[in-house]
Amino acid sequence: MNSLEERRHHDDASIIAARARTRPAGDGRPARRAHGWPAFTLERLAAETGRDAAEVRRLFATPHDVLVALAERADAAMCDAARAFAPGDSAHDRLHALLFARLAAAAGEREAIRRLLPATACDPLLAAVHLRNLHATATRALALAGLAAEGPLRRLIQVKMLAAGVIAPVLPVWLGDDATDLARTDAALDRAVARVLPALRLLAPAGAAPEPVSPPDAGSAPETPPPPPRPPRESPAG
Repeated sequence: MNSLEERRHHDDASIIAARARTRPAGDGRPARRAHGWPAFTLERLAAETGRDAAEVRRLFATPHDVLVALAERADAAMCDAARAFAPGDSAHDRLHALLFARLAAAAGEREAIRRLLPATACDPLLAAVHLRNLHATATRALALAGLAAEGPLRRLIQVKMLAAGVIAPVLPVWLGDDATDLARTDAALDRAVARVLPALRLLAPAGAAPEPVSPPDAGSAPETPPPPPRPPRESPAG
């Protein structure tokens, strides 16, 4: 499959996944929310999105692949946020902006995620997919923020730190934050990033995402006193 076909394949999968999220079921709720994860099948997805079952099967091997497609769509919001970075943005501001964009993009999925998370306790494969999506989001956020460490072990430690120290504690706040501006999520994310960022920077390459240095105010910097005058040279005796 060439790059164009891969892109078309991903786009089609994303469209179907998005329609599964938004198309009303019999009781007026989106499909996955109406039936719950145990009853979510590719055949039901095809029926409720108006797509041919064979086409859906071509795009998704299992229902878990639909969750991966939805996560990939939300992760794409981080790429859009990264394009708005300015050279003077701090590492904190970059990482915060990336993760907030990711959470905002998935805000419409909160009800479904509330139902999915308890199901991970009795579905090991669902739990593995959840961890896969979490790992992918953390990996991309670190790379886009310019903080990704060199070497697989150091990167893995960073990913675990970001996932456990930032994403995991902010997730419950986000799930319960029904405000349009996600103000509580924004504040919790800001605190979590500030708490974990120093440890992330210890593993980052030297000079990665340097903090901007603000020039001192002209009126606040003390003036440097002029050097003392040099003593006159003595002329040699005549």
